Amino acid sequence: MKKLLLPALLMFGLSLQSNSQTVATNFTATDCNANSHTLFTELDNGDVVVLAWVMPCLSCVAPTKTAYNIAKTYNAKPGYAGRVKFYLIDDLGNHNCTYLSNWASNNNIGPDILTVFDNNPGGSVIDEDDYGGTGMPHIAIVGGTDHKIFFNKFDASANDPAGIESALYLALTPASVGGAASANTKTTLFPNPAKSTLNVAYKAENTGTAVFEIVDITGRRVAHTYETYAPGVNNETIDMTHLANGTYFLLIKGNSAKETLKFNILR
Repeated sequence: MKKLLLPALLMFGLSLQSNSQTVATNFTATDCNANSHTLFTELDNGDVVVLAWVMPCLSCVAPTKTAYNIAKTYNAKPGYAGRVKFYLIDDLGNHNCTYLSNWASNNNIGPDILTVFDNNPGGSVIDEDDYGGTGMPHIAIVGGTDHKIFFNKFDASANDPAGIESALYLALTPASVGGAASANTKTTLFPNPAKSTLNVAYKAENTGTAVFEIVDITGRRVAHTYETYAPGVNNETIDMTHLANGTYFLLIKGNSAKETLKFNILR
């Protein structure tokens, strides 16, 4: 049996920002390896970008490391591999690339998904003020073709593992409650109503990764997990013991197939 992951902030809706700004500001910047990056181009290509502004300073270390480690873990998950980028940015543009890279290395941040920006001249290229103000560190997570900000926190509040994990999940797997079931998928849920477990039997034509989301009747994601499937009939058993009685939707996303099924929990 596979237990579902339950990021704490998912239980409180989809608003994860610490201020009213909800849409990212575009920029084109050259990193410390002389590569050019345009934010909206990367988001439109399906990537999610973690922006981490640092002075750098001692108080910057823990939140930045937390965000990096969670982003690195997500980047390695089936279905998400290669889609998460981590930008380490000098806030005022007054530290050179060598200094920033050494700071990151000395604090075990990087190198796997790390890209470093000296942000010259004067911190104006990737401007922190475009994302709601300043604070050290300042962590923002942006994604989607609508260029949405999923997480935006400053100072010690940026050290928020549950919020970062939830933001990355939301950015990588947007909700689609009410979408039509795929004509090519044959899925059965049982028992329905469920009690302690929900069994999902589904047929696949090839190998891939399926994301299973549980959404309550208000549209909030309350749990999720993922599983690799093989051609033929696959079975997944989902733990329901942590969910209250009521009506839910199970969303299944796998490669090009997508299906939404309604079920109840009644004990």
